[in-house]
Formats: sequence, C-alpha cells, structure tokens
Amino acid sequence: MTDEITELVTISSTMMNNRREKSSQMLTSIAGGHFPANVDAVTCPRCPHFFICAATPHGPLTLP
Repeated sequence: MTDEITELVTISSTMMNNRREKSSQMLTSIAGGHFPANVDAVTCPRCPHFFICAATPHGPLTLP
C-alpha cells in the first residue's frame, strides 16, 4: 500500500454473488435487530462498551 503501485483485482461473478448474498443476509439481520453478542473473557474487558453491555454476565470475570 505504500509502494504507490496500482494492481487490478479480479473478482469472479460467483465470488461477487456470494459476497452480495452474505451482505444481504447481514443487512437483513441488522434491520431485524438481531445482534448476537460474542462474549469473550479476553476481549470483552478491552471493549469500550464493557460496562454497559447487556450481554456481559453479572458477577466477577473469570478466565478459563
């Protein structure tokens, strides 16, 4: 990215259709209010939303 060289990226129609379908599924989930939480004892404490996240279990944090 810093070498100032431009290269073409070829995307097949199958790849484009797969990406379009996946994007459509994600946007449908977001529009439907479906935001599954990915609770992780290592990354959650570093998250800026840690103290207000409803997905975080109550009680002390325990590492596996």
